[in-house]
Amino acid sequence: MRKSRLLAADTRTFNASLPDVIEATKAAGFDALDVGIEDIEPAGGLEAAATLLGHSGMDIPTFRLLRDFEGSGDARTARVAEAETLMDAMAVIGATTLQMCANADPRSSSDHTEQVNDLRLLADMAQSRGLLIGFEPLPWSQWINDYDKAWACVEAVNHPCLGLVLDTFHLFSRYTSLDVLDKVTMDKLFSVQLSNAVTMSLPTIEIARHHRLFPSEGEWPVAKVVRHIEARGYEGYYSLEVFNDKFKKLEPTEVAKSAYSSFCRLFDSETQKAGQMVGQT
Repeated sequence: MRKSRLLAADTRTFNASLPDVIEATKAAGFDALDVGIEDIEPAGGLEAAATLLGHSGMDIPTFRLLRDFEGSGDARTARVAEAETLMDAMAVIGATTLQMCANADPRSSSDHTEQVNDLRLLADMAQSRGLLIGFEPLPWSQWINDYDKAWACVEAVNHPCLGLVLDTFHLFSRYTSLDVLDKVTMDKLFSVQLSNAVTMSLPTIEIARHHRLFPSEGEWPVAKVVRHIEARGYEGYYSLEVFNDKFKKLEPTEVAKSAYSSFCRLFDSETQKAGQMVGQT
């Protein structure tokens, strides 16, 4: 594996306490953890969680999760207050990017101008705190449900603190062409979340939340995404975000080792493919 790659694990991949997840992922070889507000209280509160994470020496590239913000209308005041709470927590634990999912509330506004204005407001809030906002479309989001639409919003806002979180599950489950990645400038790609899947006769949201696979498994050409964005200069974090009921029954050390091995196999296959392509030129 190329040493310059930075690997993070999402705590939601595990069914374990924050101390156990830290120990397992660090031992497996991960550089960082993506954590969420739900990890804080079980760890003893914000200061205790910050101490745990600080002593681990692991980076915290992404903090979860802001939902239903853009186009929130009457709920905007509550959403702004929630965003402030999350950003305040990020400052304490040293996280860099606040992950936000595109609005899935059917009561939200479809007005593009309103959505853009809300995203600009959030980006301004982040900028005042030295933070970033990573915007992620979901296949079940109400209005912004693919990367073409999400990128159009990021372009329209045109703010240094607003970019994308690329999730391969959301990319491939919408049968999105990798051509969309050619539109995205790499300075606006704040994080890349890797997982895989197989065809199942279930709603997409059920597969996403219960049946994801490690990146080197499944049917999707995840290594091709890695090759594509690295050819365009991506040097940021790759994060493991795999929600699978089977993994929740395993010890965190076993999951972390398997996850890291999957990363290695994925990147090895990507490197071999890139070498073959060079040899053919």
